[in-house]
Amino acid sequence: LRSAIDGYMKFYAEERPQDRFHCKTPSEVRREALGSETATQYPIAENKRIEAYKAKWCA
Repeated sequence: LRSAIDGYMKFYAEERPQDRFHCKTPSEVRREALGSETATQYPIAENKRIEAYKAKWCA
């Protein structure tokens, strides 16, 4: 189980490009941020479940 979890975490961080990072992997984005003076800002997608909760309970 530990090996499977480690493999998935490695795949997610190093091999899986993400749309929100403009088709870069999270490790590529991290490397860029650590190697530059100013980091690139990437948008955070809206979480519809949280927005629905706020609309219901935080009126």
